[in-house]
Amino acid sequence: NIGSMNEIPLKEKLDNILKESKQVIFNGAPGTGKTYTVRDYVEQKKKDGTGEYEFVQFHASYDYSDFVEGLRPVQMENSDNPTFVRLDGIFKRFCRKVVKNNQECESQGKPIKNHYFIIDEINRADLSNVFGELMFALEETNRCSSNCFPTQYANLNTYEMKNGRAVLLENDCFKEGFYVPENVYILGTMNDIDRSVEAFDFALRRRFRWVEVKANDEMLYVFQSMFDHTEILLDVEQFAQRVIQMNNVISRQTKLGLNEAYHIGPAYFKTFNGENLEVIWTERVEPILREYCRGRDISLVNEFVEECRKELFGETEE
Repeated sequence: NIGSMNEIPLKEKLDNILKESKQVIFNGAPGTGKTYTVRDYVEQKKKDGTGEYEFVQFHASYDYSDFVEGLRPVQMENSDNPTFVRLDGIFKRFCRKVVKNNQECESQGKPIKNHYFIIDEINRADLSNVFGELMFALEETNRCSSNCFPTQYANLNTYEMKNGRAVLLENDCFKEGFYVPENVYILGTMNDIDRSVEAFDFALRRRFRWVEVKANDEMLYVFQSMFDHTEILLDVEQFAQRVIQMNNVISRQTKLGLNEAYHIGPAYFKTFNGENLEVIWTERVEPILREYCRGRDISLVNEFVEECRKELFGETEE
């Protein structure tokens, strides 16, 4: 038994998670492999023909017009004078495509695919501003056309861009109101320490299932994905154990205010070539450890950092 590497990795749990929930937040330490694993999972669904996906990364200036809909300055199809028209945001455009695909599958007697919308760094945006009245549609019981609702600019016609010009959208499936199709899965990822989970108000939080992704649980799986198909001469299991042991040192540093949320994830080692561990330690791992401990007693910090180094390099006494 090696640390917590006997835990089931996220990828092997995703099927069961998504059978139970269509809206999930995967949270954990930075570099854990949350986004990597989720994208790898939906890529496989796309390859085997059972799913499609879209990916977006939130940031501080992301808003409702980017996500749902908004007024945008454009040139019309038959005019060079710019004007403002109603255009879909990325999520509403995605849902529109899903509705169209569902209709085509039904008419052709084909199975309907699942569609996955991945939101990376979901807690970096002002979520109330981004989602707006979409809160209603995020109730899974409201996911049908009979429960559609008017969006902010419902009194205006919707346009779409073609060849750099705005043209009126014909056969608007959301003309009577917007809804999220039943086969849309919303998958968000976030780092616990980048910004407090209080960024989610209680109304929004209860609409998502929360799944904690621990760095130590993912370590071996991600390292195997990263290194097994390379020419690096590496005992992957032993290396994963050394990183896990370093993370266990971090977990014990309650005097420095640290815990599992500050673990070093496998992504910090993606440039490892079997010979450059010292460089990765000096340029990536040690600086972030010291940043975590900024303002703390320097002697305690130095002692902690040295203990982490010894575990990572396998220099501890047996």
